[in-house]
Amino acid sequence: MQTSRKSRACFIEAAKLGSYCFKVVKIPYENTTLPGYLFFAKDDSKKRPLIILNQGFDATAEDSYFFSGAENPVELMQKNRAYHLRDVVGKIDTEMLVVDSEDESMFKGQAGELYNKLKCPKTFLMFKSEDGAGLHCQIFSLSNKFFFKRFFF
Repeated sequence: MQTSRKSRACFIEAAKLGSYCFKVVKIPYENTTLPGYLFFAKDDSKKRPLIILNQGFDATAEDSYFFSGAENPVELMQKNRAYHLRDVVGKIDTEMLVVDSEDESMFKGQAGELYNKLKCPKTFLMFKSEDGAGLHCQIFSLSNKFFFKRFFF
């Protein structure tokens, strides 16, 4: 827990040095709050789309244990099974962008399954290896440029 707190504090201090607007937020969840960060592309009043980026299945163990309250890896895996969209995917009514990677190794096909079950306006985007974004967790690849260019600038 101490390392996780230090990591978070370091991230917050580093984010303050960026050229973007940054705010630490607390997201209400059940009887507690979850930590989060809100980044604004520019300091202006222009309405822009909101991108929610949550840590993935392969997040740090410290984060995963902290948020779930699990005491060991088996308990963590069992608790994670409760989080899915099966019961609500058909109720989503906001426009959705679903992305996948052509060489996805951990959750192959799941993005397509989600896309097919959505009833709202939707777009599917497949990231390609030839563009440097074909593997799992392409977030630090060229796909970053796609998101920020399309949604923020």
